[in-house]
This record gives sequence, structure tokens and C-alpha cells, in this order.
Amino acid sequence: MKTKYFGFALWLLIPFMSVHIGCKKDKDPAKPLIFVTPSDIQLFAKVGTVISFDISVSSEVGLSSFMLESKIDNGTSFTETEFETSISGSGTYDKLIEIIAPTAASGSSVIYTFSAIDVNGQKSISAKRVWVLATSTALVESSGHVMFNSNSQNANAYNVELGLPVISQFSTDSMERDIQDFPTDTSTTILSRTWMSPAGGTFVRFNGFDYANATDSSAAQAFSTGIPLPQINNLEALDIILMQLGDTIQNAVPKIAVIQITGINNVDTTTSQDSYIFSIKQ
Repeated sequence: MKTKYFGFALWLLIPFMSVHIGCKKDKDPAKPLIFVTPSDIQLFAKVGTVISFDISVSSEVGLSSFMLESKIDNGTSFTETEFETSISGSGTYDKLIEIIAPTAASGSSVIYTFSAIDVNGQKSISAKRVWVLATSTALVESSGHVMFNSNSQNANAYNVELGLPVISQFSTDSMERDIQDFPTDTSTTILSRTWMSPAGGTFVRFNGFDYANATDSSAAQAFSTGIPLPQINNLEALDIILMQLGDTIQNAVPKIAVIQITGINNVDTTTSQDSYIFSIKQ
């Protein structure tokens, strides 16, 4: 009786075993994995300085080849091979590659593309953009800028690049409003402490930034380490805001302005005196 029961149970298990084995056999191995340090997608480097990429590649089935290509993103340059090697089926590959930031890319960027192919022909790609700066230039400061509550009749926006206040109600060109006060409603007398950018700029709060010694390259490097946001909330006196201006020319190094809020006025019973006082370095 036990023999018959065992045979019947085994007969029931055979379809399950066949399906299970078949599914496992049909599953394709994953494509190669590429890890590059530094992990930032966008990097900044001065002309002539060394850019280091610490690369680690792995594959379930074994690697066939690895290649690093570069292309200056100026609309006229061709793709160049920086490094290429064959790999004889090894499951991992590690390599430190050092490249000089090219003079030809000064003021624009280079796109570096990392590609790995496994023994089955599956290909993975990873890419990074390196903005190439000509030299470090100290940013010039202007101070005493004032922007008011949007629920007042005063200038509630600012053209950061020109250093000029703007009244949004009379502004027909959003590109002249790099920053603008953004209240929660149209009647509150409480200052929003929130900025937006109708011009399409983005913000990174960086209170640890060395404002006193700010240069174009230090601002760009610091901005790249943060998460750019289309609006910034909960502003306080002494906040340092790194702002990528929305009118940056395509394929050019991003324009980063550094704004330090030196004071905030917030009179609860009125909006006419609610304001932000700040300095700008650019």
C-alpha cells in the first residue's frame, strides 16, 4: 500500500519538477554590472587636471570585453576610444583609468561612456558627463538685494543675473524672474519662506559652502553634489543657496549663482514690509 501511495505521489510531482527545471533553464543570465567611482552622473574638472575613474565590472557568465569612449558634447566632435581590452571569460574586471581633462572641451562637457560585453554577447552601458572649466575665477559679490512678499504690491521677484528686482504682475517674460516668492495663498500675511524659479532655475541649499572664497568651479562642484530642486522651502537667515540659472546656454558649463540670505523680515499683520535681504556672488 505504501509503495502504491509513494508511486502516486511521485507521479503528481513529476509535472511540477519538469516545470520548475524548465523555468530555471530558460531564465537568461543578467547583463554585466558596471560600477564607476565617483558615482556622480555629472562631474566638474579644470582643463589639464586628472580625471580618475575607478571601474568594477561583473558578470554571471563571464566577461568578453570592456571599453571606455569619450565625446566632447559640442555638436562637432567625434567619439574617441580612450581604453579597450578583451577579457577571457573572467567573472569580474577592475580597472583604474586616469584621463586628462582636454583643452578642446574647455567651457563645455565630455560624455564618457563605459561599456561591457559578456561571453553571450549581452552589453551594458553606463555614462558620465564631465564639465570642463577653463580656470577658477573668483565670484564677484553684490549685496543689499531685497525681494518682497508676493502678496504685497512690491517687487516679489528678482533677476539674479542682472541684480534687479522685478514685480511679477507687470512681468511678461518669465526668463527675467530667476527667483520669486511663492506664497501658499493670495491672502496670507505670513511670508512663505519659499522660492520658485519661473525662469527654470534650480536650487541646492548648501550652508556648509565656503561663501567667502567662492569661485565658479567651487560653486559648480558643490552644486553637483546636491539634488537640484525647482523650489526651495523653509528659508532662513544665513542660508546659502546655490542656484543654476535657467538661461544656461545648451552644452555650456552651467551658470551657478551663490545667494546668501542675510536677513528676513516678517511682520504678521501686513505684507508690505515682508522681505528677504540677500547677497549674490556670480
